Amino acid sequence: GMTKNFSTTSTQRTMYLKSSAQLAATSLLHIRNASGTEMVTFKPKNAVYYFHFSSPNVSAGTSYQVYFGGSYAGGSFVGNTSGWGLYTGGTYTTTGATLKSTFTASGSSTLNTVTF
Repeated sequence: GMTKNFSTTSTQRTMYLKSSAQLAATSLLHIRNASGTEMVTFKPKNAVYYFHFSSPNVSAGTSYQVYFGGSYAGGSFVGNTSGWGLYTGGTYTTTGATLKSTFTASGSSTLNTVTF
């Protein structure tokens, strides 16, 4: 999809994920903080290597975990009838998932590039 650069004065933190292995279109991408609070759960339309995420809920100096796979129950879904899209308000389960990265959001930069 199309991306747009942030304003040079933006303080909102962003994650740019770069994976050496494709995230299959049938798998979930899940990011949560060290306390287990969901930041985003998304299923891509196509197999992908790169993912960009930004949220006012991402905080400097906070640890985050990135998972591929797993399952999601309950909550709301915004997306296509074939299952790709955004999952919110439900419960993510790590069973069958792979922890791809644990990282701490930068305190000095709004851009966090995470390679795994």
